Amino acid sequence: MNYVIFCYREDYKCLELCIEQIRRVDQDAKFHLFDDGAAPLDPEQVPAGDDVCYKVTYFARRGNLNGLECVRGMLGCMLDLPGTDPVVKIDADTLLMDKSEIARSLV
Repeated sequence: MNYVIFCYREDYKCLELCIEQIRRVDQDAKFHLFDDGAAPLDPEQVPAGDDVCYKVTYFARRGNLNGLECVRGMLGCMLDLPGTDPVVKIDADTLLMDKSEIARSLV
């Protein structure tokens, strides 16, 4: 499955945890990080791995992925992904967990 994350400089705080958690749930995950050219991650903050593709984008995000131009930019990024696997757009501050992991985290 392809996981698309539109990120920016401040996302480094949770991005690594988000990717680590998805890797636990989906061992075949492919990550496509589309960074904000107006406020990009520092190079050392970009998660490593053969399953990570990183690109900087320059479409207008209007603060927090808002507006028609932004939606068109995001869809264009997703259309350019290689292959035919499904695409999941997920935020850097979101954790993908199965029910057993959720239950364990509440104990």
